[in-house]
Amino acid sequence: MQMPRTSGNALSHRLLAVVLLLAGCADLAAGEATDDGWKFNFTPYAWATSLKGSVASLPGVPPADIDVSLSDILSNLDIGLMGVGGAHKGRFAVFGDLFYSRISSDADTRGRLFSGADDNQTLLFASAGVSWRVLDEDDYLSL
Repeated sequence: MQMPRTSGNALSHRLLAVVLLLAGCADLAAGEATDDGWKFNFTPYAWATSLKGSVASLPGVPPADIDVSLSDILSNLDIGLMGVGGAHKGRFAVFGDLFYSRISSDADTRGRLFSGADDNQTLLFASAGVSWRVLDEDDYLSL
């Protein structure tokens, strides 16, 4: 099943281009920090995928083959936001990672009961954590 190109993706393609441009940069500092103050970093990134397999709606119904390439996914991407960031002060740190995407598509079907299909997918992965360094740079020098 080929996913047709939907309208209104110009903004999402520009947003993807900006994210990819920013991902080429090193960590972006969120301001000047002294050695004793908080230091922040944020790194946007891009993740790409494709889909191949088969899917069935009801038991006993023959499955439909699916082959969706990366270019098909990008042409139906509504929005994609990805980034990892954190803050640290001394030995203490907090960090987080966010992945959000929304993809929507529609297609005509060949069945007698259904004339079309709409697909709307929203995906969110979020993680957060805290850490404390057991050994600091000065601790290595004294070993």
